[in-house]
Amino acid sequence: MLTLVLGGAASGKSAYAESLVLKTGLPRYYLATMQVWDAECAARVEKHRKMRAQKQFETLECPLHLDRLALPGRGTVLLEDLGNLVANELYSPGGAGKHTAEAVLAGLERLAAGCDNLIVVSNEVFSGGADYAGDTDQYLLELPVVFAKKKKPSTMENMLVTSVYSFTKQRSYDVCVSKDFLAPGDQVLFIDDFLANGNAAKGIMDLVKQAGAELVGMGFIIEKAFQHGGDELRSQGIHVESLAIIESLDNCEIKIR
Repeated sequence: MLTLVLGGAASGKSAYAESLVLKTGLPRYYLATMQVWDAECAARVEKHRKMRAQKQFETLECPLHLDRLALPGRGTVLLEDLGNLVANELYSPGGAGKHTAEAVLAGLERLAAGCDNLIVVSNEVFSGGADYAGDTDQYLLELPVVFAKKKKPSTMENMLVTSVYSFTKQRSYDVCVSKDFLAPGDQVLFIDDFLANGNAAKGIMDLVKQAGAELVGMGFIIEKAFQHGGDELRSQGIHVESLAIIESLDNCEIKIR
């Protein structure tokens, strides 16, 4: 039986999917699709692997080529998540590229035939609560999205790379984007969660400049105005929008502009 579990970020979809697996009473296999790029990522993966082992899951790493996976035996398989797998196939040098849809579907069919129950978890991209009118939905579905990676993968070439210092981690990261997905003439809208000192934003500005593209604006969920990154970006003529701007955190109180 094939079950698809959809939900937005932090919606509880993973916990719900695991509860379905536990009800079957069959051998449990967890297909992990996350790619490991650095030590921090590896530590997070190992932590989750140990947590799943306590629930009698056997973890199988499968960031690519689902159609080549051989299960140790029959039972219940939890694949998490489909979005990661598709992104890996699309953008990794060894992935399926333009044939991603066919490759992933073939892998799912082969996997379903080789187990008793297949439970697939995926993000519901448009579950944020907003309803879009007219042609906006179609526009959003066709709008190209490029992710800047916080480490240069050793397996990837033809990359644009810049260095970004993180005050939170107290270290510098190489942030990169493939030249295949950021090219001269492209118009770029940069979206991030936090804006503090603006170092990540400056890194993106450098990548856009290297590519010969055009930066049309930047959007953030939370801007920490007291760290002045937004002021610096706006002084350079960059259109910056933030959903919430925090003036200060003095005396453990959040003051919103």
